[in-house]
Amino acid sequence: MFAEYLRVRSNYRRGEFSVVEGVVKNFRPMPYEGHQDECFSVQAQTFCYSDYVVTVGFNNSASHGGPIREGLRVRVSYIGNTIIRLEVATNTPATSNAAKSDPLGHYEPENKNLTDCLNKANPGDPAGLSSETQAQAAARKACIDKYAR
Repeated sequence: MFAEYLRVRSNYRRGEFSVVEGVVKNFRPMPYEGHQDECFSVQAQTFCYSDYVVTVGFNNSASHGGPIREGLRVRVSYIGNTIIRLEVATNTPATSNAAKSDPLGHYEPENKNLTDCLNKANPGDPAGLSSETQAQAAARKACIDKYAR
């Protein structure tokens, strides 16, 4: 397990992961007792996990207080089927300053142009949540201004 953690951490630090944004679909919650993984899809990517399986990634099912629900807007950073970062959209109106600085709160669901633009602006951290240069921050803002509603 520790070796898996080191591999995932190393890949994350090198920017070797994928990001998908959109609306949660095909949500299948895990029963409280387990016996079945919880699964959901965002665009064409499907994720499955269980509270009862030890993993280095996200595994908090809805039946045990996890955030995933059908129709929820999310951004998922992942390596394979391992969710390494899960961001849930807020319902902040797009006209507020907070919304303009956070594409997750106001992007059009499944906005491929915005997703592609953000991934090009900063491939290792398209949300700008870690460190980014001034040029990357300016490019991210330009993406939001151009493609977010």
